[in-house]
Amino acid sequence: MNGPLVSGSQLRESSAIPNEFAWKPAHCAHVVDFSKLLTRGITPSDVPSRLTLRGNSALAPPIPRMPRTMRTLPNKSADPTVVRRTRVLRFGLDGSRAASLAPEPRRALALLRALELAGNGPGAKTLLGFGGAKLELEATTPTVKASTCEGIARAMRDKGYPLTDRGVKLFKMEHGFSGLVRIGPDVAQAYVRWAGGKSTRVEASEVDETTREERRAIEILRIIGREPDELKAVFKVLELPRFRRGETVDLGKTHGQALLSWAAGMSWSLDDSGFQRIAKAAGERDSGGRVTATVAYFVRDTLLGAGEPEHDYSKQTFGEHTVNTRTLKMLQQVQRTLHGRLKVRLIRGSYTGGDDDRGAHPHQGGGAVDLSVRGMGAADIDQLVLALREAGFAAWYRAREDRPHVHAIAVGDREMSASAAWQVRAYFRGRDGRSHAGPDAHKHLSIRLPKWLARYRLGA
Repeated sequence: MNGPLVSGSQLRESSAIPNEFAWKPAHCAHVVDFSKLLTRGITPSDVPSRLTLRGNSALAPPIPRMPRTMRTLPNKSADPTVVRRTRVLRFGLDGSRAASLAPEPRRALALLRALELAGNGPGAKTLLGFGGAKLELEATTPTVKASTCEGIARAMRDKGYPLTDRGVKLFKMEHGFSGLVRIGPDVAQAYVRWAGGKSTRVEASEVDETTREERRAIEILRIIGREPDELKAVFKVLELPRFRRGETVDLGKTHGQALLSWAAGMSWSLDDSGFQRIAKAAGERDSGGRVTATVAYFVRDTLLGAGEPEHDYSKQTFGEHTVNTRTLKMLQQVQRTLHGRLKVRLIRGSYTGGDDDRGAHPHQGGGAVDLSVRGMGAADIDQLVLALREAGFAAWYRAREDRPHVHAIAVGDREMSASAAWQVRAYFRGRDGRSHAGPDAHKHLSIRLPKWLARYRLGA
């Protein structure tokens, strides 16, 4: 409460408001029932200041407001500390001490703070041990001093990577990063791997005789090389020679061509127009033709099939119908998504044919199923279609008089028929998957497509 309570009569007699002022509802800009306001604990300073004179539009002087009291913050300790908050280590010095550090120890402190931002306590301890720091455990909380930062900087310099502008740039370029002298959580993690003897140098010295597309492919691999284990997995998929941890990987024309061959098999392209499509699918609004980490990691996840159902094409039985294991797992995911409210019931499976296909034969291969909608209303059918699409199916409702159903194709199935593949392409183009290529009747649904689906959408 900002001031003492007063009664309505006291307010009228107050010297702050002359007697010639009157509270006349017909003329006032604000009509106030002070008796009700005062019973609710509202003071004169809370009343609007626009008050009208009787008979004219002159304004009364504003009622002064009481100054608000400011909350005082507790003083912080000036000692250099590391405190634990929600299980995340915080590394820092007080302002005066941090400002007095030389540039290299200050960058060592920046590495610790970047690891703090990522919640990487074990990595921070690795870096502290690399600098020869003895962790002083007080209530399980290590302490960082200015001498600790100087020790880390000294160890970096002795090992050939001083924390100068030139040294940071050299380290980043040799470990798959850009040449910008910035230290973020990913760069700090690379320093931790290097300090722990788990680093891999990634170079690209043989790029003079390469094409623009090959250079883009090499740059993608260089960025993926920030995480050596992930680069190993990518090399395995591309059938490139393996490397050991700690070795130097020199990327060249052979590596670029291997990635381009894989991209061609996916109907991708790394020329200007194709790369723009990839960047857009990765969520990069304006890459300017440059390979960014977002694009490189999108290619990595697609290449490694992150999140995609395993390509197991052994035959299984779902009810009385045949499907492959990949389709079966996707249908089981749909059933889990529906939480038992709707039941997934097949009326037709895969690897079948017949005279009722009306010219199309999507069920002759794998991945194609028809689901019953018996007893479902329009909202339930929409819910079933949504669950199928979010699991990775191209799905539509077919309102046939003889047998209404939901038709679905498991996107990415390697055994699907040619007509099923055509329907998947129609799905990605916003069509209904029929021969007349009508618009998608389910485009109003708010669908969260799985990320792995983007690899097939680009090739559609």
